[in-house]
Amino acid sequence: TYTGYNDGLTNDPQQRFVSRLHLGDIVTDVGQHVQRAENNFTAHPNPASSYVVLSHHLPNNKGSLILMVRDVNGRLLKQLSTSGEEGQTVWDTRGFSPGVYTVELQQQGQVLKTLRVVIQP
Repeated sequence: TYTGYNDGLTNDPQQRFVSRLHLGDIVTDVGQHVQRAENNFTAHPNPASSYVVLSHHLPNNKGSLILMVRDVNGRLLKQLSTSGEEGQTVWDTRGFSPGVYTVELQQQGQVLKTLRVVIQP
């Protein structure tokens, strides 16, 4: 948390806020390149109405990935394929009823991450 705000144009000593530091790829002071080691899987926009962009960041991933879309009862409704360390897959949601769905990111039959996606009318 921080107290006070000064961006060079505005100075507000009463401003209070909390920030989160996202460490992406960084370069250290000795010039060594350090990559973030975390696995990341996101869905945007969420809630959605006509499409969802499913993004993944999986350092050192060399194999194929499967995205499994399931309804609230666990029934498989759609399967999408992707690969690589980083990428995006577009899920066209126009043929799906409004509601809550889960999207599993799988590699060789193992679930790496699961997201909940809401589809609006």
